[in-house]
Amino acid sequence: MSKPHVVILGAGPAGLGAAYQLARRKTFQVTLLEQNNWVGGNAGSFELSGVRVDYGSHRLHPSCDHEILQDIRSLLGEDLLDRPRHGRIRLRDRWIHFPLKPLNLVTRLPVGFSLGVAGDMARKMARTSNNPHDNQSFAAVMEHGLGRTISRDFYFPYARKMWGLEPDELSAVQAQRRVRNNSLVKMVRKVLTALPA
Repeated sequence: MSKPHVVILGAGPAGLGAAYQLARRKTFQVTLLEQNNWVGGNAGSFELSGVRVDYGSHRLHPSCDHEILQDIRSLLGEDLLDRPRHGRIRLRDRWIHFPLKPLNLVTRLPVGFSLGVAGDMARKMARTSNNPHDNQSFAAVMEHGLGRTISRDFYFPYARKMWGLEPDELSAVQAQRRVRNNSLVKMVRKVLTALPA
């Protein structure tokens, strides 16, 4: 009796993990397909001006399922390293802490960006209707939830880098998973609480 043949698309962490789990059971024939010449997907990296740069902010969270962590440790051994989170994002030619730190936002954000976010927040607070863009694009959902300034200066360039598509070509589901409707308000509150009285 032949083994069932499972084809997995994409050699990112999820695809590699699925292929590994199925292959070690020895009850499936597994084929893993990847369009690039390397594995890692969005958790991979590339070289920019001689520096290795991550495609995105991808890491193994400390609350990772114990079984998954054991599999990774058994595969990587001493190559699995613990690193403190010390991210940075580039925004209008300035480096900003990520995750966002209120004091850093106050001192490092460009004035034009801050004014744009404040205007977006005022427009959001004045709105009374629900999001009319729920079933449209990533761009529409992001702009409705976070405002034009954050969307166009941060999320849209990131989306182009990650998926190679324009934000209005991406599914709204991607935005709905990333942003809650009150994210803009929360972010501005963080900034305001960091300001000196």
